[in-house]
Amino acid sequence: MAERISRASAEPVEARDGEGIAISHPSVPPPAQSSPRARMRDDPSNGAPERDLASALHEVSNALTVVLGWIEKAREASSAEVPVALDIAAARARHARTIVRRAIGADVPPEESGVVSALVNDAVKGLLPEANRLGVKLVSWVDPKSADVTLESGSSVLQILTNLLLNALAMSPPGAPVRVDARLSGEGEVVLGVSDEGPGVAPDRRATLFDGGM
Repeated sequence: MAERISRASAEPVEARDGEGIAISHPSVPPPAQSSPRARMRDDPSNGAPERDLASALHEVSNALTVVLGWIEKAREASSAEVPVALDIAAARARHARTIVRRAIGADVPPEESGVVSALVNDAVKGLLPEANRLGVKLVSWVDPKSADVTLESGSSVLQILTNLLLNALAMSPPGAPVRVDARLSGEGEVVLGVSDEGPGVAPDRRATLFDGGM
């Protein structure tokens, strides 16, 4: 079983099966980041602009997967369900626009915080059309102790969960479940996990998965 985890912490985490992402804890301000343009000026030879652009395009593509899925859902939905489908599509379209504006160095609104239970629910709900299309079942579980915790970088957490879930959906055989869970660690950190029944990351790639250019 492949498993991807994210930990709400200011420190890097060691991920099982080679995948993991550190998320800023609400009590710790997120690290200051220069814009892609500034990084390009600082070191034009390190390949960072290309990686920044590739990362932004990947996240926009994932956001558009949610948008298109719910637009298709709206076409088939009853009149009462259409507003819900359009609301989800519009929210993810706005998020995609923010990603693009950030990538080109334009002004973006401050990032919104999010409650753990709502973030997990939004991530799963956003990908239900894609899961149905692939014949994969999405399952979620939130530890009651972590359900009401507020994470400062809510929209980033939602995007990370969306990215991991889309990877899991793409790698899962039809009929297999993809699970997302949230729990508190012994240190009081929120740990977000995504597991699937796909092949996972090849052992020979795990050590270099997060190296530059990968």
